Amino acid sequence: GFVSIVDISEWQQGVFTTVRRHCQHRNTKDEVEADAGCSDVLTHPGEAKNIVAAVADMRTITSMAVSSSGKFVATSDSAGYVAVVGIDNKGATVLPPLAPRKQQQEWPTSLEFVTGDQLVLPTNLNHVFVWDAVKRSFTKWSRAFGATNIPRTYSRMMSCVAGVAVNPAEPDCIYTFATNHITRIDLTLAPGSQSAVLNIHKRKQIEQDIIAKVVEEKERETSERLSEQSQYKRKRKQSVSESARMDVDDAASDVASVVSEAASVRSQGKDWEGTIVARLREAGINVAEPHNFRMTERYQNLMHASFVDANTMVVLERPWIDVASALPAAFHRHKFENSIDGVVLINLDHESLKDLGIRALGKRLLVLKSIYFLKLQHDVPITSDSYVPRTVDAEPDYAHSSS
Repeated sequence: GFVSIVDISEWQQGVFTTVRRHCQHRNTKDEVEADAGCSDVLTHPGEAKNIVAAVADMRTITSMAVSSSGKFVATSDSAGYVAVVGIDNKGATVLPPLAPRKQQQEWPTSLEFVTGDQLVLPTNLNHVFVWDAVKRSFTKWSRAFGATNIPRTYSRMMSCVAGVAVNPAEPDCIYTFATNHITRIDLTLAPGSQSAVLNIHKRKQIEQDIIAKVVEEKERETSERLSEQSQYKRKRKQSVSESARMDVDDAASDVASVVSEAASVRSQGKDWEGTIVARLREAGINVAEPHNFRMTERYQNLMHASFVDANTMVVLERPWIDVASALPAAFHRHKFENSIDGVVLINLDHESLKDLGIRALGKRLLVLKSIYFLKLQHDVPITSDSYVPRTVDAEPDYAHSSS
């Protein structure tokens, strides 16, 4: 494939002028000149690998992005090559391989320019690379974290990133989205711990649970300490009464003993704030590090996400009524048409699906998982009898924040 830069300033007169063509995705120089009419091609990935036109694999352009400055256009192809071309000149750059290790193939799943003519490239391995089109190099953040140090929760998601959205109010952040999550990534911050909890709703629930438990422990210990102090006061009163009948030396010794006991009681107090911090760290939340890769899994079967204005995102989901598409077509016509309402749908389980003729376990799991997310979306309570997918956290995931 090749990219044509076309002048459409005279489109009303039916005039469309091809200004130039960029052919970085063609296989060899001979093929480029013969098929695309290009006379000046700076980089030929196929030629670099000594591939002749007759045996070179055809590469199809799969993604394209244009920088907001209008200076650059980026394209990727089915072989994983990415080219960044200057629109006003013939300069072009084919990016270095995203995965230098030969045993592991990696290619971009989407392209998106952010502020400063920087190109974001999420990949099929859920890595995130950022290319500076002006400097013609990967950014410092990308070199440090692009292929390594990505939190495991993100890199091991079953679905790879389908696209990138940019919030005009947050020029240094990107929002990557896949079929089952939207994740906010700050390109000025380190990703954080490999084992960090990323889901903002699960994270909040863990924080609340740990704080509540520590507060309960503190109240219990405070109560026990007050009881000990009460005993200490009674003992001290008794000691003072007896000291009137004792020698001065004996009285001093007894008072010192009581003071030592009181100090021991006071020293039993814990650093409760430190306790909370330590337990949060054990649970995968390090309060000493910024929370980057902020993820929400509220939206499912996500097809697209984009910002229409500052802090205003539009999300396109596949309709949940498509659950029926997992059922046998003939069965759906006879059994479900005008017969199953919302109340029946949310109470379906494995046995009822078997009774309805769905014998395959995989199809039943697909239906039940879709019903689970449908409940979350419409705030239907998840009861002890409800099916909960193993790949989904038990905590409700229906709150969402855009930041």
